[in-house]
Amino acid sequence: MPQESHEEMISVRMPISLYALLKERSQEHHYLDISEALRGVCRRRYEQSRNPLLNEIGTIRKLVDEKLENQESSKVLKELQDLKKLLGGLE
Repeated sequence: MPQESHEEMISVRMPISLYALLKERSQEHHYLDISEALRGVCRRRYEQSRNPLLNEIGTIRKLVDEKLENQESSKVLKELQDLKKLLGGLE
């Protein structure tokens, strides 16, 4: 009896320009092929849609990290403390 596959093959139409961009990104991020890159995009978007609040928190964390790289940490700390006050003093 043949073993059941856990994968499904699909066909996706996209503009050539988007395909070229996806191909370029897949090489930059060391994906094996475009299919793997596309699965990664789909997986991330699915997770973002499942819990938008966690996604927003992740976005804020990335912004804080970027600011810490580009500014003095004391300035970023003050901005975070102000944000904490604005949110009602979450502990």
